[in-house]
Amino acid sequence: MERKFYSAILMTLVMVSAILAGCLGGDDGDDGVSATIIDLQNATTSECSDGGVAVLVGIDSDNDSLLTGEEVDSRTVICNGADGSNGADGFRWI
Repeated sequence: MERKFYSAILMTLVMVSAILAGCLGGDDGDDGVSATIIDLQNATTSECSDGGVAVLVGIDSDNDSLLTGEEVDSRTVICNGADGSNGADGFRWI
């Protein structure tokens, strides 16, 4: 029981120290760039015969809210599934 108590106190002190260290002194840094996490585009029919989207991920370094050219770090294509067969008609109550 005593060991758990001291461990809890130690963890609390570590967390408080980390929080206070982030709040003390230091000069402001340069402004960062906008991170565009997702930019959706229509996938080509050669990539997805039933349609789909291409998800682009990267840093928007020119701050135009679009990912273009060198800004694209990765591109993932997500395709729609093919249409399934029709099921049986349901029963209609009168």
